[in-house]
Amino acid sequence: MKGFQKKRIIVGMLCIVLLFGAVSFFVKQTHRELKEQKFPATVFQLEDQFGTVHSLAEYQGKVVFLNFWASWCPSCMEEMPSIEELYREYGENEKDVVILSIVNPRTKEHSAGVDLPLEKLQQFVKEKNYPFPVLFDKTGEIFQEYFIQAFPTTYFINAKGEVQGYILGALRKEDMKKIILDTQQKNKRDSSSKN
Repeated sequence: MKGFQKKRIIVGMLCIVLLFGAVSFFVKQTHRELKEQKFPATVFQLEDQFGTVHSLAEYQGKVVFLNFWASWCPSCMEEMPSIEELYREYGENEKDVVILSIVNPRTKEHSAGVDLPLEKLQQFVKEKNYPFPVLFDKTGEIFQEYFIQAFPTTYFINAKGEVQGYILGALRKEDMKKIILDTQQKNKRDSSSKN
């Protein structure tokens, strides 16, 4: 009887693992398509890990890659090296593409933050040594304005300050580059059709 119970437990655990894997694969596959929607991007002013305040309005005229993530999210951590490479390849926010990321720490004023407490999250970002701006949404207001419910979520904002689209889930570097290029090309087509 004991041998039978052990087999049942092992088979049950195996089924759970397989089910979890299948669901995870399905979610990754279904959420990776660009959801194209044009609407004005919510403007914000947030401080980064270096103490610099970034305003989305100051990047009008550039394509903005806006990545929402959390320190506990494995998919978020997987795409960070690619985001770092993009940041360097696109000129460290000095050219026509801006790379920004946003986290939502817990604070005394905002205990519902989805990530670590502010001081621990700042330390985490410092230890990771991310060169691109990591903005701290200390109130959760920007996460709400952008309807963040999954991690990572990446928005692509065109040169006119409009959301061109967004993607739920981790992206490969080549997909990030393709969507940035598509956003740039749509900007050019839109501006040439008005002339």
